Amino acid sequence: MGLYDGLTCPICSKEFEDGDDVVVCPQCGAPHHRQCWVQHGECAFAADHGTEHQWKRPRLKSEEPDSDAEKEGLHCPRCGYLNDDGTLFCIKCGMPLQTGNGQKNTSNSSSWSARGPVVPNPLGGVNPNETIDGIPVGDIAAFVGNNSYYYIPRFVAMAKDKSKITVNWAAALLMQNWVAFRKMGGLFAIVAAIVTLINIPSFIITLASSVMMMPDVANYQTILFQPSNAVIVASYIMPFVALLMRIFLALFGNRLYMNYVIKRIHKLKEAHPNPMDYQNALLQKGGISWAFPIIYLVVFSVVIGMISVGVTFSLLT
Repeated sequence: MGLYDGLTCPICSKEFEDGDDVVVCPQCGAPHHRQCWVQHGECAFAADHGTEHQWKRPRLKSEEPDSDAEKEGLHCPRCGYLNDDGTLFCIKCGMPLQTGNGQKNTSNSSSWSARGPVVPNPLGGVNPNETIDGIPVGDIAAFVGNNSYYYIPRFVAMAKDKSKITVNWAAALLMQNWVAFRKMGGLFAIVAAIVTLINIPSFIITLASSVMMMPDVANYQTILFQPSNAVIVASYIMPFVALLMRIFLALFGNRLYMNYVIKRIHKLKEAHPNPMDYQNALLQKGGISWAFPIIYLVVFSVVIGMISVGVTFSLLT
């Protein structure tokens, strides 16, 4: 069961499903699809913030507490998690649980129950008071979005130990697609260029083999398309280069991503001195992108296809 089961996005009116990229309003805790938030530009209930009509999560029957013991503690006004009395920050999402005068922050807490569904801690169990280069881990989690519970503990460990290496298998397997998925434009250009160069020798050999098998192509034309010794040697070397690239991204992908995230957040903080604008910028500029890797795959396939068709057409005309 997911944290947002039974709830709908207030902008698109669609019920949340497992796997949806969901963000919550830092003011009232209302969940939205990330894309819907970006398009709308703010919380759908912004006009009600600070009023008696402020959004409150509806209580589900399955979430009713069944004992007095479960009613004790501090309910997080953002995510509803039941924290122990005296806790300063929610251990699930990092929301402050005490006001400036030491009083409990109980706004909106009554709308949550003590028995909510078990979901991953967005901070991965890291203390909400932790910072990386002066940035609260809560801000980093908001920018990272999906799988922040995986990245935050590793970011903290790497920030404390500059020589620490953590392994990212997704980066090793997906290479440029993982980089694109995480919106690292500059690194993507470098990795995509290297991957393209790695594939050139095998592409030339495959194309040459196809040309030589064409019955309507003259012998002298097939000779022109025979790969050189350098290309043949390169075709044997490039798989090892690709392996080295995968190992590099597996070992250093998390650190590269951490450096990118920290740099981007510092720029966003400078550009948005207003706290609310800053929070909106974290949600809009961060997260993941399915479109980026898909566009790359489509463009790469189209270019390769056009080259193959162009060569074939020139030989047959």
